Amino acid sequence: DLHRRRHSFPTRRSSDLMHMENYINLAIQLTQDGKSLSSQHHFLFRDTLSWEKGIVEAPWVIHENGTYYIFYSSCGYANKCYSVGVARSKTFFGPYEKHPTPILFTRPQ
Repeated sequence: DLHRRRHSFPTRRSSDLMHMENYINLAIQLTQDGKSLSSQHHFLFRDTLSWEKGIVEAPWVIHENGTYYIFYSSCGYANKCYSVGVARSKTFFGPYEKHPTPILFTRPQ
């Protein structure tokens, strides 16, 4: 049952710090004992909207009435454009559809 499985959300990956790619795109299932990552990963989504300013971070997921919602921060916490976005899917592994504008923001847009 997918609702009982555990998942991990790496938000960034890079071979070095100078070429970091900003990702919210990988969900990696944990092994049955919950102590390590399985080798299977699933692409979810990445920064694609102009208001995200190349940053998607700190995701959290809720499952409500058969829909998965991923909320995420964008634009960097120290910036006036700091925002929260949301994407939804009928399955945990997507595909996810992003709301086109932030649902919360620090300063009026």
